[in-house]
Amino acid sequence: MSLLSELLELPPGEAIFDMDGTLIRGDIGESVMRRCFGHLPPRARSVLGTENPWKVYEDLAARDFCEAGDVAALALAGLRVQEVEALVETCLQEGDVSFNEPVVALARALSV
Repeated sequence: MSLLSELLELPPGEAIFDMDGTLIRGDIGESVMRRCFGHLPPRARSVLGTENPWKVYEDLAARDFCEAGDVAALALAGLRVQEVEALVETCLQEGDVSFNEPVVALARALSV
């Protein structure tokens, strides 16, 4: 019996799926953040600079993933829900990220 068959035979319940690399292909947070780099808040700009903030962020993430997460939060601070939704929609439309259809189908089947 396949794992999918076993999962589908379980009683309905809740399932949790990781977004990046599981439910979607790509990294939605980084895609959104890249689009914000032209409009960094002052605190994020003080860490990342203005010449090549993405490179600075990538180097930081390679050295200290947690600190890079803090800087990412600074870069996204102050965005309104509607702005984030629009950025995510743009990332999907322009192909930065895409839904992993088999996992989406599994999530739907498990949520019945």
